Amino acid sequence: MNTFFKTFFPILTTCALAIIAESCGRSEPDTIDFATRADSTAVLLPDYLGDSAYVASRYSVVWPEKIKSQDFDAFKDSLVNITFGTTGINTFDQGVAEFMKQPLLTAMDADTMTTLPADYTTAMESRYITVNDVESNVSLLSPDLLVIDIAHYSYMAHAAHGMSTLRFMNYSIKEHTLLTPGNFFTADAAKALGPMIKEAAQKKYSENALFSDAVYSIDNFRITDENVEFVYQPYDVGPYSSGIITVALSHYDLRPYLTPVALSTLGI
Repeated sequence: MNTFFKTFFPILTTCALAIIAESCGRSEPDTIDFATRADSTAVLLPDYLGDSAYVASRYSVVWPEKIKSQDFDAFKDSLVNITFGTTGINTFDQGVAEFMKQPLLTAMDADTMTTLPADYTTAMESRYITVNDVESNVSLLSPDLLVIDIAHYSYMAHAAHGMSTLRFMNYSIKEHTLLTPGNFFTADAAKALGPMIKEAAQKKYSENALFSDAVYSIDNFRITDENVEFVYQPYDVGPYSSGIITVALSHYDLRPYLTPVALSTLGI
């Protein structure tokens, strides 16, 4: 199993559950309530390439059930799509159904090969496995802001390596809106921030960890108490061996490039 999930996410889970417990322990109308939803499935493909091969899917996600008295359906639609990698699906159950069958479609022609039910734990210990995994956690929860981290891991049997990605949903409780690059940053921010992020990345990482001609976008970001972290997947700005690249710029440094919505949400 990818070490990203074994090391990074238990830490986030502990922090998130502490925050959630504090929030869910109140019964006032302005509470924020979450549910943890999880399931896994696995099948065996008999005699696939001459060996027993498994296909497995798993999700374990923290799901917002209530955000004060707000109608946040648009946020939940976006959260379904980014969590399960779907497009145009707006219910949790539909997103799960699409997600759980994806590795099976990747591994075989589902219409022409027979599958057998399998134990998920046994499947994960197999040498030959195609897997699709997603976990999400709350990394920041305040009266004004909710940030959900969403980590995917996928691997196709016989591939050289798996692929881990990390994306985020930043929701302004104060402004009642999903925060995107389009409404969080000003129109000229991408051009101005690219060089700033590159400089910070070069200070943080070794020369071999980054592509010399990398373009640093502002599309994938996570808001923290003091910074905005710009996150790049493997191959975005560096080789696979560098893993996920994270570069933080302070709220203060970013202030000239933030919209009124962003400034209000951050309280600056």
